[in-house]
Amino acid sequence: MYTLFYAEDDQDDIFLFQSVLNEMNIAHELVVASNGQELIDNLDNPPPSPQLVFIDLNMPVKNGLESLEEIRASIEYGKVPIIILSTSSDEEAIERAKELGADMYIVKPTNYGQLRTFLQECLAIDWLNFRKDPMKVFLIK
Repeated sequence: MYTLFYAEDDQDDIFLFQSVLNEMNIAHELVVASNGQELIDNLDNPPPSPQLVFIDLNMPVKNGLESLEEIRASIEYGKVPIIILSTSSDEEAIERAKELGADMYIVKPTNYGQLRTFLQECLAIDWLNFRKDPMKVFLIK
């Protein structure tokens, strides 16, 4: 069973994400936060512990980069795989996410099929043995 945390302020994106996961018919628990602070609060009040964290870049209260930085500073969750999701392919944001320790930076899929492919690929990765290239962060458009 996968335990996934997802921080996203757009209800349509949350609905699509949940729908794709449910349609994939995989055992999972999805913990949703509507902003970065809520994500941090969810992490500070386990169980469950995440196996993978998806964070929207642009959110109110605490944005994706601020959340990433705080999680990476955490003793308990500093090593959890984190994927930043954004509608932007801004090089500055990508570089900052890389500096702060994102495992991937993904330009949000624009349709159901792309999101399904993206999630299948993410869940197929052996995150315990995953070695990101320190010279680049993954960018999927």
